Amino acid sequence: MVSGSRADLGRVGTGVAVRRGAPLPDVSGLEALRGSLLAATRIICPDPETATAGRVVMRALEQLGITGQVRPRLQCFPNGYAAMKRLAESRGPRQLGITQITEILANKGVTYVGPLPGELQMKTIYSAGLATRATEPRPARDFMARLTASSSRPMLAQAGYEFEH
Repeated sequence: MVSGSRADLGRVGTGVAVRRGAPLPDVSGLEALRGSLLAATRIICPDPETATAGRVVMRALEQLGITGQVRPRLQCFPNGYAAMKRLAESRGPRQLGITQITEILANKGVTYVGPLPGELQMKTIYSAGLATRATEPRPARDFMARLTASSSRPMLAQAGYEFEH
């Protein structure tokens, strides 16, 4: 990356989703989320071996003390987008998905329920930077400038990004 070209887009948290049209579980606090996860027939998430959001899910289950109880109902996919696609195609009752909020909001077949409670949350900062071997650096810089401009914040917020105040 070209020195000095890094620009942060915003932070993305981890959230809970259900198939579009399914009843919304309570995820408003630790005990509510714990109960909803224990009641779920399947928990669909990114693979903790390959995806940061999957590691967040496993850490949350450990902190809630329910890893052993829900492990047989975990269904992991290579990434959050694939997990949300599977959740959208699911047909059973009380199936939950957990991944980064941007991956939930990008899938029209699922409904975003809410973020993981703060104690379980881990937010990822996404950034853009100019590659040292960029063959067209000027258009790349222009694109980055548009993407990181304050006028782009509403679009990024709608996609699930958060910003420092």
